[in-house]
Amino acid sequence: MVSLKYSIAAEQPVEQQNWKKINNLCFGAIQEFENFCDLLRDPNDKFPETLSNETVRPYIVSQIYIARLYGKFRPTDTTQKLAFLSKAETHFKKALDYFDGHMAQCRDMDLKEEIDVAREMAHFLPRKMERIRQMAT
Repeated sequence: MVSLKYSIAAEQPVEQQNWKKINNLCFGAIQEFENFCDLLRDPNDKFPETLSNETVRPYIVSQIYIARLYGKFRPTDTTQKLAFLSKAETHFKKALDYFDGHMAQCRDMDLKEEIDVAREMAHFLPRKMERIRQMAT
């Protein structure tokens, strides 16, 4: 749904109300992905050191989707934009940290494309944030 709204927004001028709808859709999707990730926590609310093989790929992909959704937010000010991009970077790094820390487990999970994109974005986002900071001053 977010992608559809974005494609419509790219074709015509978008009113502030429509950006609010897009932001709400992004927020709702992020909440659902975070709810899934919270299900992986143990009864003490601690994230396990190693996930089961069935949940590794969904966890990594959900972290990448969360990061992408934070990048799609259209905030009203620069500070908020930087905060969302920082959250996106954090989630890309969570996916990469798990993958890098558990390479033997992740080897056969068909994650190459997702991990390559996450690496590029984790490298690119700090530069983008710096550029936004410079433009704001």
